[in-house]
Amino acid sequence: MAGAIIGDQITFRIGRSIGYRQFAWMRSGRAKKVLDFAARKLETSGALLIFTARYIPLGRVAVNLTAGATGYSYQRFTFFDVIGCITWGGYSVGIGAVAGNWLSDNKLLGVVLSVAIAWCWGSSSTGS
Repeated sequence: MAGAIIGDQITFRIGRSIGYRQFAWMRSGRAKKVLDFAARKLETSGALLIFTARYIPLGRVAVNLTAGATGYSYQRFTFFDVIGCITWGGYSVGIGAVAGNWLSDNKLLGVVLSVAIAWCWGSSSTGS
């Protein structure tokens, strides 16, 4: 959980330092509309976006960078991020405990299943 919080904070700070107005391609057309929409959604649904992004591979990076780049409140971001990371950590430990207990008599099957699930999850999140 601590690593997730630290990583999210770094990503938010990168977004804050880079911003999105300094690049010409981001100040016009579709990119501007998307970023303006994201800033509005963060203001109206920031808690939901930040909290649920923790559970979506690559989604958390996009939301955290956008939150920083659009000037979202650091205090609000941190509050919602910490709650999301704590619940995500508990959820992950819970899945590991249940799976470990369920597969305790067949460790090889546990390894094969975990590699297969990780491979499928990684492939679906990157579009490969």
